[in-house]
Amino acid sequence: MIPYFLLLIVIIILGNLVQKSTPKSAWFFLCITYFILVLFAGLRDSFVGTDTNNYVYYFIHNNNKDIFDNDSRKEIGFAVLNNIISRISSQYWLLLTAIAAIAVYFHLKAIKQLSSNFFISIFLFITLATYLFFFNGARQGIAAAIFGMAIIQVIRGSFIRYLFWIIIASLFHETALIGLPLYYFLRSGFSLKNTLINIVLFSTVLFLVFSTISFSDSSFEKYGAYIDRGALGGGGFTFFYTASILIFMFLRKYILESDIKRYDIYLNLTLIQSLIFLFVFFLKLDVNLMRLNIYFSLGSILIWPILFRNVKGLNSGFAVLVFVVVHLIFFYLALSQAKMDTYILNRAIFT
Repeated sequence: MIPYFLLLIVIIILGNLVQKSTPKSAWFFLCITYFILVLFAGLRDSFVGTDTNNYVYYFIHNNNKDIFDNDSRKEIGFAVLNNIISRISSQYWLLLTAIAAIAVYFHLKAIKQLSSNFFISIFLFITLATYLFFFNGARQGIAAAIFGMAIIQVIRGSFIRYLFWIIIASLFHETALIGLPLYYFLRSGFSLKNTLINIVLFSTVLFLVFSTISFSDSSFEKYGAYIDRGALGGGGFTFFYTASILIFMFLRKYILESDIKRYDIYLNLTLIQSLIFLFVFFLKLDVNLMRLNIYFSLGSILIWPILFRNVKGLNSGFAVLVFVVVHLIFFYLALSQAKMDTYILNRAIFT
C-alpha cells in the first residue's frame, strides 16, 4: 500500500499549496495535482482494480470498429470513448489514462468550485476513496465525476442544467439517472419534519430501484445480478457513514447563517449516501449495490471544510488528529476491501 500513501502525501502537500498560494500559483499547483492523479491511475497495470481487466479485454476486442458502433451493453459515452482511443493506439494504458483524465478533471473542477478549503477536500477525496473508485468501476466512476457538475447546478439553483448533467453522466453509466428525482430534495433545507418526509420519499425511491433493478440490455442488469448473487458485507462502511451523518446533523447548530444553505445541500447528499448503505446492509442485498453511493460522495468531501470553519472545537490539535487518523484508517480499509493493496506499474511499459 506504500504507493497509495506516498500519493496521498504528495497530493496533500500540493493541496496545501493550492489553498495558500496566489491565484496564478494555485492554478499551477492544481495542474500538477491533476497530472499526478491522472498518471498514477493511467499508468497502472491491468491487475490493479478488480474490473480493470474487463475494460482492457473490451478495449482490445473492440479495435477497428466504427467510432459510434455500440453493439455491446456498454453505454454510448463509454463505447465512443473506447473506440476513439482504440483508433489512436492499441495500448490499453492510453484508455486508462483517458478514463482518469475525464474523471479527475470533473472531480477537481467540482471540488475547486464548491469547497471552502481545497486542502481539506483533496485529503478527503483521496482517503474516502472517491478517487480510487474509477480504478474498479471506470464507467460509473466517470458518471459520478460528471454528476459533480449537476451538484454545482443544485447550488446555483438551475434545474435545467442539473438535468443536462445527469443525462450526460448517464451516457457513461445509466445508474446516474438515480439523481433525476433528487433536485428538490437536495435543495429542501434541513428540519426534522422535512428530513423525515425526505427520508420516507427517498427510501421509497431506493426501494423501487432495488426492487426493479433487472432491466435487460442496460447497466441495471448487472445490479440485478448482484441482488440475485446475495453476497453480503459492508457493515464497516455502513457504520462509518451512519456515524458521519449523525455527526453532521448534530453539528449543524454551529453553522453560521451565511453557510447554512450550502451546508444543508451537502448534508442531504450525505444523508442519501448513508441511506444507500443502510438499505443494502439491512435488506441483506449484495454489497456491490453500495456502489450507488459514489454519486453522493461529494457531500462528505465538501461538508467538512464548512465544519472546520464554523466549529471552533474541531480546530484543536486533538480533534484534527482524530479526524486524520480516522480517515487514514478508512483509506487503509477501503484499499483492502477493494483488493487494491498492491499497486503495479504497467509492465508492458516499465519492464
